[in-house]
Amino acid sequence: MSSQRGCNNWRNGLDLIHSLKKKYGGTIEDVLAFGNQAERKLQALEQRTRNDSIEPKAIAEKTAKLWKVGTRLSEARSKVIPAASQSGEQQLGDLGFKQSRMDVSIATLDTKALKGSLRFEQSDSQMSSSGLDEVEFQFEPIRASRRVR
Repeated sequence: MSSQRGCNNWRNGLDLIHSLKKKYGGTIEDVLAFGNQAERKLQALEQRTRNDSIEPKAIAEKTAKLWKVGTRLSEARSKVIPAASQSGEQQLGDLGFKQSRMDVSIATLDTKALKGSLRFEQSDSQMSSSGLDEVEFQFEPIRASRRVR
């Protein structure tokens, strides 16, 4: 029985060699060359993946810098908003909208709750590409009580 098993293994091996030669070239050398080329491609991909991975320490450093810059931008916006609202109303008055109102509001994300998450999606609860704030310009046109001719 052992000789039958050995014969079957031998036939299976020959069948495998013939199918590989049919698929990857007419000779065993062609099959081996294809295998070596595939191995080199795989190693190149694995190396590239290792090179592209970012170290956790680098991510943490960049995240901290991002939050610092985002916080400074938010503070600067908060200082400018009152003047922007007043200037907008003044300019509207110059254009003939004397009773109209313009307001600029700012909603800053809760940075303490978000610390540690690094997401750049437009959402009420996450930092976006424009920072930690959602700025809204509101204009309320009020019609004059008399007609303009």
